[in-house]
Amino acid sequence: MAQALGRTGKYQTLSKTCHKLAIFDYDSTLMNGESINRVLEQILTDKKQQQALDEIRAKGMRGEVSLQSSLSQRIAFFRGLNPQRLEQICQQFNWNRGAKQAIAELKKHGYLTICLSASFRIATRRVMTDLGIDAYAANTLEINKGIFTGIIKGDLLHHDSKGKLLKKIQKELGIAPENTLVVGDGANDLSLFDYAHTRIAFCAEEILQSRATHIIKHKNLLEVLRCI
Repeated sequence: MAQALGRTGKYQTLSKTCHKLAIFDYDSTLMNGESINRVLEQILTDKKQQQALDEIRAKGMRGEVSLQSSLSQRIAFFRGLNPQRLEQICQQFNWNRGAKQAIAELKKHGYLTICLSASFRIATRRVMTDLGIDAYAANTLEINKGIFTGIIKGDLLHHDSKGKLLKKIQKELGIAPENTLVVGDGANDLSLFDYAHTRIAFCAEEILQSRATHIIKHKNLLEVLRCI
């Protein structure tokens, strides 16, 4: 049963027939590109400002600045944006090659598929309708009087957040790390690697490649199927 995982994590409604987990990052893993930067490209006119914010993102991916700092500095520029405009921008996002087919094949092999993202829900919720992902978790954007305040909130704001949530999901569903596969590309996916036997670095930063059991260097998620 597809669902969004809230703060309390209603895992009991997820399929109990699956005994394996496949966890995917969103930005630059399932999605072709990085959601926050794609939005900033649409709403900022100053190219130098865009470049500076992209460098902040890159430092966060390499683990050189905290994830929360990287997110907060960039999301601050969402202030004043209305949800309808953001929705329009997010509808333009596309997926990495092979994403839908890889998810379908993993499910055929008995995997429960979940996306864990530090991005925002308006972007990430499409993983269920477009790709067939079983569930997802992401952060939220604060709204006041119908517009975004430029503040991001949620349970996935820190470099260890994804790992903590994965551990909770495994406990609730009774699925061991030995039966868990994770796919990511940056430093904030490192904590996932602590709880998975199959650790896939997808077009990833060196910091993640060094901990991976498998490295994929081409943007084709069908390569994940070679790792199961």
